[in-house]
Amino acid sequence: MGHYDRNPFIEGLSQLLTEEVAFDLARRYHIGTTQNGGTIFWQVDERQVVRTGKIIHYDVETLKRIKRGANGNDVVPQWAHSKIGQAGFNLRQCLFGQHLLASPDNLPVAIVEAEKTAVLCSVFLPAYRWLATGGCGAPQLKDAEVLTALNSCGKVLLFPDTGATDKWVAYAKEMRKAGVRVQVRDDLEAPNLARPPNWDLADEFLAFAPTTMLTTGPVRWALTEPDGYPIFWDYPPIQSF
Repeated sequence: MGHYDRNPFIEGLSQLLTEEVAFDLARRYHIGTTQNGGTIFWQVDERQVVRTGKIIHYDVETLKRIKRGANGNDVVPQWAHSKIGQAGFNLRQCLFGQHLLASPDNLPVAIVEAEKTAVLCSVFLPAYRWLATGGCGAPQLKDAEVLTALNSCGKVLLFPDTGATDKWVAYAKEMRKAGVRVQVRDDLEAPNLARPPNWDLADEFLAFAPTTMLTTGPVRWALTEPDGYPIFWDYPPIQSF
């Protein structure tokens, strides 16, 4: 939970949203840093129990996941509990950001695939509590404890990546059987958008983040719309809980 000066994801967020907002998001979402500059997305449930953390490496300029290292080897996400080497560890995943279900704001819940996308959406679309499954497979959406937690949150929206909508529609059917009031949003699948496979809300928002040159150097400010004003002007302070 620190060392953000060597965390490319937080550095990239700082260029996009200012350092103040980036550090605020890191605290809100329990984002940490590994010794070699990886980003740790800690999975913390609504009782503040830490389940594990996923370690991902990002490119500071694009905020995209680094998939191949300088030596040509594949760079794949890793689990914090595996790196720590805890013997006999019993992994029970929860949603990334699930601790936000205990927040007093009582906002509706929105779930995406990528942790990065949940963090960015919390700024672009602050009317929701944004959580992430960490992948298309979304085992948490089938977990009884997670479904019980979501069942008490009112409306839940699912925002799958393009190409995964049918799979998440099937998840939603099973979630409704558990009493969750869930709806799948397929906005990015609109034919007129012609988005490529695996495109998500973060891709949509980052497309409107051109480089801006200041006297202090180049920055990438997230805008409210193309040619709009920086979104951090309207950024609401995060209430601790």
